[in-house]
Amino acid sequence: PEWAGTAPLRRARVMFRFVRNEVRYLHDIWSVDTYQHPLRTLEMHGGDCDDVSILIASLLLSVGYPVKFRVIRSTDSDDWNHILVLVGLPPTRPGKWMSLDASVKHDAGWYPPKHIIAATRDFEVR
Repeated sequence: PEWAGTAPLRRARVMFRFVRNEVRYLHDIWSVDTYQHPLRTLEMHGGDCDDVSILIASLLLSVGYPVKFRVIRSTDSDDWNHILVLVGLPPTRPGKWMSLDASVKHDAGWYPPKHIIAATRDFEVR
């Protein structure tokens, strides 16, 4: 698309890379699903997929990007077991939703392989 090399895409990628580089993946303690405030994630330099997703969404929302959370149930699970952020581009009138999954060491736009996904559900964030 015509906006592919524009500042909004670059800004979204910069915010994503910041989180991916500054926050390492940490499992929840005692396997109890917890959610931490974005500032706490930055203070700890760590969190799991929901913590980094909350942080990325907060950063993007603060500068006007539309975001959604996508929850995923993998084929080897009976429960929803992953979450990532979808960012709308261009921000003023999204024509595309790019995935941002900072819990893995992949670039912006990477998405889990279809063969491991049993179901997905999106939640708009305001």
